[in-house]
Amino acid sequence: MIGDTVWIFDENHRVYRKDENGRSFGGPIYREHWVPTKITGETTRSWLIGYGEKIPKKGWNPRAVAFSLQEVEEQAYVMDNRHRLGDRVRDLRDAPTMRAIAAILDGVK
Repeated sequence: MIGDTVWIFDENHRVYRKDENGRSFGGPIYREHWVPTKITGETTRSWLIGYGEKIPKKGWNPRAVAFSLQEVEEQAYVMDNRHRLGDRVRDLRDAPTMRAIAAILDGVK
């Protein structure tokens, strides 16, 4: 693991969309909060990532630490789409579709 890259969610790392004139607009891009960081060492209970910061080997927060770029992309997809999908479900008036969604959600942990 030493030397491997992990992605850390840093709420202070903000990147904004730019218009054709280079001016920022809208809120920060969620995906850009994830900052790649190298594991520099380890203890029996944690991985060290520099500046005295640690990632516990057990019980780490999957919303704050990702061990692959795929995990980052999955988190970004969820955050970018959850409200829009929730709005669509809330506005449904079709019982069979709602039952199908409920069945899918019942199968999710």
